[in-house]
Amino acid sequence: MDPWPIDDDLPQPFPPNAFDPVGAEQVVRLADAGELAAALPVLVGFHPRESVVLVALGGLSGRRLGLTARVDIPAPRDARPLAAALAARMAHERPEAVLLAVVSEAPDVEAFPEDPVHDGGPELPHRTLVHELLLALDAHAIPLGDALLVRGSRWWSYDCAEPCCAP
Repeated sequence: MDPWPIDDDLPQPFPPNAFDPVGAEQVVRLADAGELAAALPVLVGFHPRESVVLVALGGLSGRRLGLTARVDIPAPRDARPLAAALAARMAHERPEAVLLAVVSEAPDVEAFPEDPVHDGGPELPHRTLVHELLLALDAHAIPLGDALLVRGSRWWSYDCAEPCCAP
């Protein structure tokens, strides 16, 4: 009697495509900002912390992920030169748009009292950095698709002014 009988009803140990060539194109679909926030570790190769991540969008649909750049959040005095350098690099890709994610555990900040958009309540951190990036991208005629803050496994949009988006 065979000590290792073959049972054809058992599942295969590997899926049929487990040994496809390493260079085979993989398609990952991201439908919304939350999925982009969740995919950041895959896009940059590790779990970013206190980082700025820019993702170029292009292709025929204008939604194909392209160049992904990650840098540490700069000191406030370095925000403008960093934004200019990142925007210039993104411009080489000729993207249809760029997505921005700020990954930070920084607490909310108080809004400026003179700010007509906010009621003086808390505001998302690093707004000055986001503003500098927006201006730098605009100088290269690159639209900003969305700007997110990713903090504590949650995300918020810098562009959302609705009460439900409050930090």
